[in-house]
Amino acid sequence: MMMRKNTLSCTRYLVIGTFACYILSVVLLMRRIRPDFANCYLHHPQIPNGSQQLHYVLETELFDKVTVNSTDLTNNTPNIHIPEKDIWQTVVPEKLFVYSAYLDTRQKDHNSIRIIAISHPKYAIPVYCQIWFHPSDHPVLVKGKLSALPEQSRNAHQAALIECKLERFPRDDQPLAASIVTESRDSADNLLQVHNNRIHSKRHYNFTVCLGGPLKFGLNNTNQLTEWLELNAMFGADHFILYNHSASAEMRPYVDYYENRRKLIEWLPWKLPDTIENPRRMKNFGHIGLVNDCLYRSMYHSAMTVFVDTDEFIVPRRANVKTWQEMLRQTQCLGASFVSVKNVFFKKEWPDDRMVATQNDRIKQLDLVTQLKTKRELKIWPHTSRSKYMARPENVMVTGIHKVWQFKGPIRKFCKLSEDDALVHHYRWWDDPRPRWTVDRFAHHYQEPLINRVEQVHEQVKGHKQP
Repeated sequence: MMMRKNTLSCTRYLVIGTFACYILSVVLLMRRIRPDFANCYLHHPQIPNGSQQLHYVLETELFDKVTVNSTDLTNNTPNIHIPEKDIWQTVVPEKLFVYSAYLDTRQKDHNSIRIIAISHPKYAIPVYCQIWFHPSDHPVLVKGKLSALPEQSRNAHQAALIECKLERFPRDDQPLAASIVTESRDSADNLLQVHNNRIHSKRHYNFTVCLGGPLKFGLNNTNQLTEWLELNAMFGADHFILYNHSASAEMRPYVDYYENRRKLIEWLPWKLPDTIENPRRMKNFGHIGLVNDCLYRSMYHSAMTVFVDTDEFIVPRRANVKTWQEMLRQTQCLGASFVSVKNVFFKKEWPDDRMVATQNDRIKQLDLVTQLKTKRELKIWPHTSRSKYMARPENVMVTGIHKVWQFKGPIRKFCKLSEDDALVHHYRWWDDPRPRWTVDRFAHHYQEPLINRVEQVHEQVKGHKQP
């Protein structure tokens, strides 16, 4: 009888002691104190203690192999170093890769880190986020959620989004860097800067244009790039985000001019991991992940973000309306969360405009496609089918090529412009010589200033000595 009472007493104390340890661990975790027994301290070989420093030296296919030096995130954290520009990094070979990380503070009850990724849909991969906060150089562990992004085909790999919820941490805590692992006690071989655009929430730009796919296949058409940048700038674009996969070295002086002298473009590497370069493995070089990266990259920096390719132009078509700002004002779409514009094809295999080709040598010499190709299809495509758009980035959670897939909360204002208000002029080859066209010279309204701007760029680039 006495032995049974002692056993019950010991069991009771053991249960109480275990519960007390659990409560103490939770309290310490909530206070961001990381003792070993709380299992919040994670040894990470890439973030060494003491006087050692991690130094990434990474290569990206920017024309030639160009070293991207690492950068220190904060003066008070000398042993955290990450690449200056985001690049694709491997989490699990063949299965999971990560590119960039963004702090999202739009939820009411917690912050999140959203990471642009590529995953293999056939593998159910658990993900854990290792997060570094200022001023500590030791990471904390957060369970991640991996979700495939929409609007993709059945390729072997798909663009994805990883969400790391920071529910246990005060909202004013600033995460500096993040890594993704697939086991809670794993060490990571990847390290991403966490971009916090809201810290610098003052708007820098009215319209940021996101190139809807990376520049690739040795692209060397400097006329096309210059025309695209200058005409969009005439519409009101004051910032461009371009991603490079494999543009040719001939583009380099122009990129230098626009990035370093004009401060007009942001030029980012988009060299996919070698194992998924095959188009059968990854559709369009991961363009769905690219547009979502551009969405979060422009958030809080730009009033509106415009999503188009280098052969597309959103052209205002009302009388006396020359800019996007005027277009939005005239259509009562200022402040809209989403503005959709219908698409029409100008086929490049159809003959050049005879009047322009015979009377204006400057246009022919500059090969200005918007001025030469004035024959378009009769069909105007409906919204969400080939259409393009501009959106207020902080009101969007997930976006696609032709439309927004998920908004944050209820949509305050949604605009679908008629063909009388604006059209996407889409210039491309269709291998269709049949003369079923109508002549549309609306882009000629911009002709003389466009010619002058493009000529000036070529003169300044060619007259500037490269280092």
